[in-house]
Amino acid sequence: MKKKEIIILGAGITGLVTAWKLAKSGYKVTVIEKEKYPGGLAGTVDWDGWKFDFGTHNFSSKNHKEIIEFYKELLPGEFIPRELNAKLFIFGKLINLDYIGAHFFYMLSLPNMIKAGIDFFLTRLRAFLFGIKYTERLDVWIKQRFGKVLYGIYFGPYIERIQKKNPSELSKDVGDKKIPVFCLRDYIKRELTFKKKEKIQEVIKNNMFYIKNGYGELSKFFFNELSNMNNAEVYLGSEIKSIGYDGKKVKSINLEDRKIDASEKNVLSTIPVDVLANLIDNIPSEVKESAEKFEYTKLRVLFVRTKLEKISGFSQISVEAKYPFSRVSESNYDEFNLVPEGHSSLTIELPLNDTDELWKISNEELLEKILPQYNDICELKKEDIIDCRTVYLHYANPRMIINYKEILKSVFGFIYNTGNLYSIGRQGLFTYINADGCTRMALDLADAIIDDKSLKDFQKKLMFDFHEIEL
Repeated sequence: MKKKEIIILGAGITGLVTAWKLAKSGYKVTVIEKEKYPGGLAGTVDWDGWKFDFGTHNFSSKNHKEIIEFYKELLPGEFIPRELNAKLFIFGKLINLDYIGAHFFYMLSLPNMIKAGIDFFLTRLRAFLFGIKYTERLDVWIKQRFGKVLYGIYFGPYIERIQKKNPSELSKDVGDKKIPVFCLRDYIKRELTFKKKEKIQEVIKNNMFYIKNGYGELSKFFFNELSNMNNAEVYLGSEIKSIGYDGKKVKSINLEDRKIDASEKNVLSTIPVDVLANLIDNIPSEVKESAEKFEYTKLRVLFVRTKLEKISGFSQISVEAKYPFSRVSESNYDEFNLVPEGHSSLTIELPLNDTDELWKISNEELLEKILPQYNDICELKKEDIIDCRTVYLHYANPRMIINYKEILKSVFGFIYNTGNLYSIGRQGLFTYINADGCTRMALDLADAIIDDKSLKDFQKKLMFDFHEIEL
């Protein structure tokens, strides 16, 4: 029977877009969000008129071009092109982030350049002649494609800093999803074709889009739309205490001040999948044990307000592994209205474990520690800083340990066999996916519901597409 009432757990982009499209199509939709604001990881902090995103999020027309058109039509004049002036700081130098190629070798010292170049060439030659042996380990996967020298100089330390885990304990799927592998022919072709960096920057500029007043304007738009619909309810600041389960399907969503009947409704969860599993009453013990094995990288994001009009002049700088911060984003006064006139700001991202010293210390102590390190990249004097503030992201990125697929099979096997329960989105699928991909998924899911298609088939397809897991 087609269910016309939907409960959505989580008010991030996936949950809000799904709810918005379904409500516009006449469905009764209830959205439940733990935080007092919508947006999830795609949020914006408004600090006395200064706007800070949780890191830089850019829409690229290289992927999901139809989503770019969707947002341009939805937010005319607000969703506009942006020039992403991005750099990589490595070996004490700044290079174009989107133009590394063979230039990476030029950044090395002469001895390392020779060793890395020979090792890389021999590694690629062996791969061409004899193929690449299957491995589950990320460190082996990288060495098989880039060589041991580049692994030791760059990949190993960088991944360990980002993931806060030794690459030998991570799945090769991280490499498949996050590390582009080019052949030598590709490097040479790019070197010969794009001789001027201005050409490449023009390509980047034409492919990037951003939102006036910050990324959180997307979630604010959908939240406001839903708030004005009679058939939609959004509960912010409502933490789920438990989820009633009768052995076959979800019966209720139990909040601190109310109990929402779910027996004749579909429940679409976008919250972290392990959190979902731990909320379900009477869940089988083996599924609960599996869910407790999920791991995430945490992120402390430091927002810094300054008196300067410009600091580095670069909108984004990715930083080599010897520094505790992985990326620094700079906002200057411009058409995106993120900082007051005459000022600039920094958003500094630090991947951490919650046991790390830098996770626990105060904002002022943290700034005191990392300011001299930032000054290796660009000068920022203490007297030019107004103040700083922190946001903690406990579920910033999924940490794909070697046996993570076994964990997913156990938990999603249970979800698949629970009659009215589905888990979607970045957090719900335990995957790397940006807002354009989340939007695409949300619209496709809403279409499947409206067209009365099997949502279990939809869930099954998602698991295969993102994890190559058969449910």
